[in-house]
Amino acid sequence: MNLVKDNNFLYAAHVLFLALVLIFFKDLPYLFINYSDLILQLIVSILIAITFYQLGKEPERRHRQTLRKNLKKHYGKFREDLTRTLLGTQEELINAERIEETSKRDNFRRFFKEELNTGETRWDRVRNKMEADDGEVFIRQILIELLVLRDFMSVVFNTLEVKDERLYNVYSGLSRMIYSIKNMEVTARDNRMLSSFLWEIGTGFSFVEGYPEEDIIEKLIKEI
Repeated sequence: MNLVKDNNFLYAAHVLFLALVLIFFKDLPYLFINYSDLILQLIVSILIAITFYQLGKEPERRHRQTLRKNLKKHYGKFREDLTRTLLGTQEELINAERIEETSKRDNFRRFFKEELNTGETRWDRVRNKMEADDGEVFIRQILIELLVLRDFMSVVFNTLEVKDERLYNVYSGLSRMIYSIKNMEVTARDNRMLSSFLWEIGTGFSFVEGYPEEDIIEKLIKEI
């Protein structure tokens, strides 16, 4: 449960408690005289408290709905832009439909794991591109996409209480990778680390849990 939801329950409890206190002290002299009136008034007061609670919640509900919609849109755009850059290593014609389909987590994994006639996989081509003569240009393009993802995740962390440790691990690895690309000469070891990190982003893979059933970032957005 996130911080926003915790505050909502606390607010509702306060409203209900206040209603009960007002009723109790107002009708204390008659408490043992007329039970039916007290029960009726209690029910009416609870309904009024619920109504005011729902009215107070409506702006926040609309805000969360807008936030969820925008985050989902931006995350999908990031995945498509990253996929477009990676597909550029495959020496094939690409179009918007191919980019959109391949950007989906399961399709991403299936496509780049495919073994070619040369004996290499499509992901091998991505790694080879990093080490090519023009690999620095390619990695700089990747850097742009990673910066977009970092900004996106910063919005999530600044807006919500995030308790999923896996998401913190992704964000931490992302920050370190960006620092490495921006401030150091990229070595073969750095390329391998970048390749592994991009695979984790594209497929959701982790050495601890393997391939999860659901994208952790998409799951977080749904829970807003």
